[in-house]
Amino acid sequence: RTDDAGATWTRLDSGTEALLAGGARLADGTIVIAGLAGTVLVSADGGRTFQRRQQPDRRGFAAVAPGRAGAVLVGESGVRELSLAQLTGRAPS
Repeated sequence: RTDDAGATWTRLDSGTEALLAGGARLADGTIVIAGLAGTVLVSADGGRTFQRRQQPDRRGFAAVAPGRAGAVLVGESGVRELSLAQLTGRAPS
């Protein structure tokens, strides 16, 4: 994690041993990182902390991009879009 545009970095515990392969910052500032075994990490506080949103089918992801209503994840199952509610565990406002 960096607070100074990459001049210095702080190591963070990801809470998983899964290989992480891709990530994106969504329009609302939510950060989504995804990887093998259906691992999806979500941060609503600028990357200070992450919550794991393990996908039940455990199929891996290779890339993440912002979507219309959340994030688009690409991997073993093809393309999947997860809404902000699915990513954060909060009901849409």
